[in-house]
Amino acid sequence: MTVKAEYLRDTCQLLVIELTRLQQLNRSLTIDEFFELSENGKFVSTIIKKYGEYMRTVKNLSLEGSDFEKEMLSYLEDAFSRHANVITEGTYGVVDDAYLLAINVTVAIMREADKMD
Repeated sequence: MTVKAEYLRDTCQLLVIELTRLQQLNRSLTIDEFFELSENGKFVSTIIKKYGEYMRTVKNLSLEGSDFEKEMLSYLEDAFSRHANVITEGTYGVVDDAYLLAINVTVAIMREADKMD
């Protein structure tokens, strides 16, 4: 099974919504944590484990889920890792808000779907 462009776009849009919600709720995430989790391929799964109770749409995305969920989570974790290795805090003009940086990276990942069509 491979990740399809439309599902990647949809999942990224939902992830942006959830990251925005967590930021508005002042849930803790530092820029250093963002980079560490992303580089280790654990950003999305850690956010879901840590803050799943506040998430309404992507909290069921897990390695224990359906093949689709496993494949999508694996793709997202890999994508965050790839992006974290080529950006700096200032790449998107963000130097003090890890959620805003994560949202920008999520949108960049969503753009990868354009190359999948």
